Amino acid sequence: MKHPLAASVSGAQWSYSSPPPGLSTCVRPPAPHGARSGRWFAELELGYNSNHEVGLVETEGRFVRGNARGVGRWLVVLAVALTLLFEGGTAGLALAHGFLTGSDPADNAVLAEMPAAVRLRFSEPVEVNASIFKVYPLAAEGDLQALRAAARELMKQVLRERGDEDRRADAGVAVERSVSDEVQILLKEDLPAGSYVVMWRVLSVDTHVTEGYLIFHVRPDGQDG
Repeated sequence: MKHPLAASVSGAQWSYSSPPPGLSTCVRPPAPHGARSGRWFAELELGYNSNHEVGLVETEGRFVRGNARGVGRWLVVLAVALTLLFEGGTAGLALAHGFLTGSDPADNAVLAEMPAAVRLRFSEPVEVNASIFKVYPLAAEGDLQALRAAARELMKQVLRERGDEDRRADAGVAVERSVSDEVQILLKEDLPAGSYVVMWRVLSVDTHVTEGYLIFHVRPDGQDG
């Protein structure tokens, strides 16, 4: 039984032996609850063909008892997943969170002078105006483990707090684009030396929300301790 949705994706030969760059695995949803009793239901999964195109692939038939209520829901889920695939000849799944991939200064960096801004780079574009970015002085001492514990506790307390501009070390975000994978947080002038925590809560374009923080230190003498 050839499912019409599977038949429409492509006429090329489908293969699973060697994924193209950007697609390390195929995604198969759980079997839907019930094709009609006594009927065969052809499962569909996301795959790729010899032209490195991504689409729905029919797999072996499966006998499912019950009614057909779950089938339409899974077809909708699969159709939505296809619309979230990266465009172009290289296959890749856009179903990902906006994780931090780099920053300037780097996490736990020791600087001789205060930077003018902090740059954060994410694995996918984020909605800048719908996200939160803050920099706070970290009034804690001890080793890195102790500093990270203090940073996490501070983030829990102030990340979503409003009206805290006077206590923060940042002067807001330089919004160049409303959707971007790189964000620049401006720092206030004449900040004292010490440790600082950069924290964020970002809404990525795929609607996932992630939170995180990093620490950097400003020590004019350049010492790590």
